[in-house]
Amino acid sequence: MNKFDGGVWILNPTAPNTFTGVLTAGGGVLGLTADGLGATPQINISNGGLMAYGGDLTIAKPVQLNNNSTAVFVGNHNITIDGSVTKQSGANDQTFSNNLE
Repeated sequence: MNKFDGGVWILNPTAPNTFTGVLTAGGGVLGLTADGLGATPQINISNGGLMAYGGDLTIAKPVQLNNNSTAVFVGNHNITIDGSVTKQSGANDQTFSNNLE
């Protein structure tokens, strides 16, 4: 699933998502819950943001930071990344932004 527009999308299903594709935050903010992450094997961040929706969130999936982009973490709840965090190969810049409210 790819999110490339502005604004906020919230993935908060009543049961774990069953999609198995990569989840890409490429614009705006993607609000996640553990059930929203579901079976996705990886999260890519490329000029997009993540927000823990409704409570603290632990991401036990690999997170890839794309080249020449910004990864933004926003909201009132903690996000713990318990999987690997890698930067896409290449000698390009990566910027982190933590906009706590």
